Amino acid sequence: MPVAAVQAGSTVACPCGAVLAVPPLAGYLDLPPVEGPEPAAPDSAAEYRDWLRHLTRRVWVTPALVAVNLLVFAGMAADGVSPALPTPDEAIRWGAESGPLIGDGQVWRLLTAAFVHYGLFHLAANLLCLGLVGPLFERLLGPATFLGVYLAAAVVAGVASLAWNPLGGGAGASGAVNGLFGAGYTLLLRLDGATPRLAARTVRRLTWFLTLSVVGDIVGLLRPPRPEWQIDHMAHLAGLATGVLLVAVARLPTETGRPPVSRRRLLAGLSAVLAVAAGGWGWARFANEWVHAAEEADRQVVAANTAYGKAHARWQAAGGGDLRPLADAIDREVLPAVRAAQAAVADPGWVPTGMAVHLDLLRRYCGLLAGGYAKMVAACRSGDGGDMDAANADLDAAERLARATPDPGRK
Repeated sequence: MPVAAVQAGSTVACPCGAVLAVPPLAGYLDLPPVEGPEPAAPDSAAEYRDWLRHLTRRVWVTPALVAVNLLVFAGMAADGVSPALPTPDEAIRWGAESGPLIGDGQVWRLLTAAFVHYGLFHLAANLLCLGLVGPLFERLLGPATFLGVYLAAAVVAGVASLAWNPLGGGAGASGAVNGLFGAGYTLLLRLDGATPRLAARTVRRLTWFLTLSVVGDIVGLLRPPRPEWQIDHMAHLAGLATGVLLVAVARLPTETGRPPVSRRRLLAGLSAVLAVAAGGWGWARFANEWVHAAEEADRQVVAANTAYGKAHARWQAAGGGDLRPLADAIDREVLPAVRAAQAAVADPGWVPTGMAVHLDLLRRYCGLLAGGYAKMVAACRSGDGGDMDAANADLDAAERLARATPDPGRK
């Protein structure tokens, strides 16, 4: 009997005389499905991780950079530097930026400043960002490119910080970390269509983050500096732009996952960073005229206040009483130094944009000191209590202004 004529549930007679029953197909169609792992979705998180590991198998630059930053901070703490909030002088001693020193040839500070931090909170904020996004960007860029972008962004951010604030004192890794953000974001945009679709979620998140970051830095540049904490917004923007530009002109990764090495482009990038560092050195030397004027005013103010302290101690040691010797000492030893400080910042020539606020504060401070000490001389000679109250009011205002003057920026 032809096979096509056999119906499910019927019987078949064999030539030998036997009769065979054909079972119904429903018994076979109702078998339970074979259990086993379902294949991963084309754009699953597992495939995204595998794709990143295919680009870079081992992440080692990120933990190395974290370790170096921690070692520098531990060294500062062991040296007696406050782990809560180091002074600018302490940070400069450990490698932070200093316009006068960079102008004198210590260009290496443009790089070392990225490994110096103003206290534990400053360090933790930067290393938290580096630890969270560093492994992702290191796998995307490759260890060599990742390290190159980090160091190049640190140098360019240092130059931008110095251009905005020639007095220096800037420190921190955020300029370099912003460079990594810019580089990783730009690479994902350039690889659009060649990456798992899950990477689009990373791009969207980075878009929001970078937009808010750039807007915040621009607003921070436009508003007056906050005395309690001055963030180096210019360094943030310069570091971000460096990462974007470096990856925008670089070759894309090949299908093997490793970007091809181009010696010509590598040398061109290195030359550009060295040129920027040389520009920072030249800028520091050019801006040193203003820096030296500010430093001279600071020296004269310190000399004036020290002279007043000594004159007041001599007056007390002599038994007090007659205030005229104190007035003569202030007129002879204190007021000339204050007037020299006023003269130093009266017309310092060209002043960098970021230093305009500092210049205004310094001029106001010197003016209050000069007025306060002059009124004190008049009060000591006339015995007028009203003049003495006015003198104390000016000196108290000068002290409050000095406390409100912001320190150099922190990256």
